[in-house]
Amino acid sequence: MVKKTWKRFLVWAKSSLAGQRLLLAAKTSLAVGVAWILARYMPGVADKYPYYAPLGALVSMYPTLMGSVRAGLQTLAGLFIGIALAAGVLLAGTPNILSISLAVGLVFW
Repeated sequence: MVKKTWKRFLVWAKSSLAGQRLLLAAKTSLAVGVAWILARYMPGVADKYPYYAPLGALVSMYPTLMGSVRAGLQTLAGLFIGIALAAGVLLAGTPNILSISLAVGLVFW
């Protein structure tokens, strides 16, 4: 039983360390490290929460460069839409369940 499990682990490890997975792991670890370093130099309150930058890098990494770019752009677009909706809710008055529900409903409409 142990021998069979060990063989299965070796097959898994060999396939995991080859090619695409290793490249993705290397790219992701580099992106997370760079994001952590750069986050400390961001203006405003961003430097007080540097752990969000590596999290964003981790979430937006894909096996291909274009996949990573697309995910990053989609994340930025989502942030800008969210900020715009939040500003609209704040400009309309005090945020409440109705105004927030309407703002979120506008996104899915």
